[in-house]
Amino acid sequence: MRRHSWALAALALTLLSGCAVGEQHRAPAEMVASVQDAGDQASSAVATVRTAVRQLGQDRITPTVADTVQADSIRVLEEATRTLTTLSPPDATVRTARDDVLDAVQAATAAVVDAGVWITGPSAAHRQVPENLLRELDQAWGALSIEAATA
Repeated sequence: MRRHSWALAALALTLLSGCAVGEQHRAPAEMVASVQDAGDQASSAVATVRTAVRQLGQDRITPTVADTVQADSIRVLEEATRTLTTLSPPDATVRTARDDVLDAVQAATAAVVDAGVWITGPSAAHRQVPENLLRELDQAWGALSIEAATA
C-alpha cells in the first residue's frame, strides 16, 4: 500500500510540475502566436455579434438568440483579454504587439456591450439597426483583424 502512495505522489508531482511552466519559459514566437490567436478569436466573436445584430434587424432571429450570441461573444472576449493580460512578453516587440491587440480587444468589448444594449432594448428598437452600432462593430472587427494579422 505504501508503494502505491509514493507512486501517486510522484505522479501528482509530475503533473503539477508540468502545469507550473510559466509564460516566461515560452519562446517569443509562441507568445506572438498566442497574441495572434487571442486577436483572431476576438475578431471572430465581433463578427458573430455583427451578424446576429443584422439578422435581428431583419427579423431572421429572435432577440433571445441574439442575446445568447452576444453573451457567448463576451465570454470569448473575456478569455482573449485574460490570455493577453497574463502573457509576460520577453521583449519590446512582443509587448507592443500584445498591447496593440489588447487595446483592440477592449474596444471590441465595448462595441459588443453596446450591441447587447440594443439587443435587449425595447422590441420596437429591433426594426432597424442603428448605423452607428453597425459602424462601431465594423470598426472593432477591422481593428482586431489588422492587429491580429500584424502581431
